[in-house]
Amino acid sequence: MRRLRPIHRTKGDPAPAIDHWLKWPLAVLLVLFVVALFWAREQAETLLFGLRLLEFGAALAVLLAAAYGGLVYQDQRRLAAREIAQSAAADDFWNPERLRRRVESLAEPYWRAVAAGDIVPLADCLSEDWRSYLAERLAAWRMNRTRPVLLDFAFRDATVVGLQDWLTAHRDRVTVRVDVQTSFHVSHLPSGELVEGIATSRPEQQLWTLARGEQDWLIAGIEVVGTAAAYRDCVVFRESA
Repeated sequence: MRRLRPIHRTKGDPAPAIDHWLKWPLAVLLVLFVVALFWAREQAETLLFGLRLLEFGAALAVLLAAAYGGLVYQDQRRLAAREIAQSAAADDFWNPERLRRRVESLAEPYWRAVAAGDIVPLADCLSEDWRSYLAERLAAWRMNRTRPVLLDFAFRDATVVGLQDWLTAHRDRVTVRVDVQTSFHVSHLPSGELVEGIATSRPEQQLWTLARGEQDWLIAGIEVVGTAAAYRDCVVFRESA
């Protein structure tokens, strides 16, 4: 079976990098520890101390990464807030409260539609590219016997973290961090493989890309935030005349 791909990819996921840096030192220390058990008690105790230090270092790295992620997010949020205030002064389309209301009105209907495998009721709220992409991926899920599940969902907040304000209005884009409580996940029924999400209710941060439509903002893409690295591509740009 060809591996099924998620629709909403996780952006800034650190797991591969952490595995790469930690698995080999840990494996070497474990091997040396086992050898030392048959060699001398003193060496075994030394290596056990090394394993504990490695465990402490890994926990410290996780805490530092979380703190760094918070700083990156707050810095990106401040930068976007400053620029969007100037855009909104000239064009109410950019009003942050209007954006927040728009995202809040779409959040649950969007995820319910994806879970039902039917985006037709929401088609007018999607950009042409995202609508085509969703239709293609949902068809692949149906063909490969996957089951999306959404037992509970709650919108928490929406914050602008990026924008592209062009003189040619139809090119305008805005990136919004959306905080939700969700249980959305997708399972491949024949194998039991988890294709997307986690099979439990959890808080989740998402990055929504919205494109300017004729009447309102349209969903042009959604990704799940993994780490602060997700915000590195959140462009803040205002084209001047």
